[in-house]
Amino acid sequence: MKLVVPISTYSLDSALSMQFARSAFFAILDGTLPVLLANPYANNPLHAGRKVFNMLVNEMGVSTLAAYELGLKIQQMALKNKVQIIVLDAKIRNLQDVVYYRNRNK
Repeated sequence: MKLVVPISTYSLDSALSMQFARSAFFAILDGTLPVLLANPYANNPLHAGRKVFNMLVNEMGVSTLAAYELGLKIQQMALKNKVQIIVLDAKIRNLQDVVYYRNRNK
């Protein structure tokens, strides 16, 4: 499972971002260490969700989106493309928490 979460800063200690498509950065978890990625669409005035989804899923092969909430368009695209959505609990506050729970549930 290649999982992505939105993060606030370009750091392994980053807090999670409350936004998904307009998050400044993403962390992709596929191996032992997360891969950090700047969001080139964070400031796009239109269609940020579609562009982020295409980048993450179609270009980078992400199979799971994890966030506090996702916009309707991303939810629809995920359903159509059979991409898993995980709604994060409020107790998961930073990237290290996501890594911990992901490794615990392997």
